[in-house]
Amino acid sequence: MDIQKSLEKLGLNKKESDVYLALLNQGKSQAGPIIKATALHRMQVYEAMEALKNRGLVSISQEKTIQFFEANSPKVLVDLEKEKLDIAELASQELLASFKTTPQLEIRQLSGQEGMFTNLVSFIHAAADSPDKTLRMLGGASDKDFYDALGDHYKDYVELADRYKIKKRLLGPENQVKVTSARFSQEQRTELKILPPSFNHPLYTRICNSMISIEFYKPQITIIQIKSEVVAASYIANFDLIWNTLP
Repeated sequence: MDIQKSLEKLGLNKKESDVYLALLNQGKSQAGPIIKATALHRMQVYEAMEALKNRGLVSISQEKTIQFFEANSPKVLVDLEKEKLDIAELASQELLASFKTTPQLEIRQLSGQEGMFTNLVSFIHAAADSPDKTLRMLGGASDKDFYDALGDHYKDYVELADRYKIKKRLLGPENQVKVTSARFSQEQRTELKILPPSFNHPLYTRICNSMISIEFYKPQITIIQIKSEVVAASYIANFDLIWNTLP
């Protein structure tokens, strides 16, 4: 082990390391023997001694008119590093308290009937973990298109939602939901409110506390799933604002 390099890693410069090691070997000493042992200029030795004294590594005493220097125990280095660690720990705790992480955002695309069912399963599990256990759905696309696209997976979807006691709230335009409102109302824990026909558009938006999905059922099933609590919170706020204004 290169002890001098280790001392330098602990914060001592080369001159300070040379002087400290010379003092350890010499014991209590005047400056002269240290100057000779290190081959440093007298002023450099005194500067190093003063720096080492400030670190607690050297003691300086006066006997009559003669100044003596003595190396303190190397354990002082351990104490110094522990002190630094304590300071770093306290500082990191304060910094973490004010540290703002970048909101996580995950986007993926799913397609086809299997992709659609995978998306629904993800939403049911996410809703099950939310405080209100609620799926919010903003229709635009025909609900008939939703049921047709889901096909035989519809039964599995309903059973899974029932198992986790998921509540469903649907906002849909009048000219679309009339066709399927009876089917939707037969599912457990459902609520439906009607929007004006002008809200008709080809998208279907699904929302829960941690994610949203934007869904197209024609000409082919395409799902854009966005996992983000920040984005979801914004959609929930808008959905609830509309919901609460409707009778």
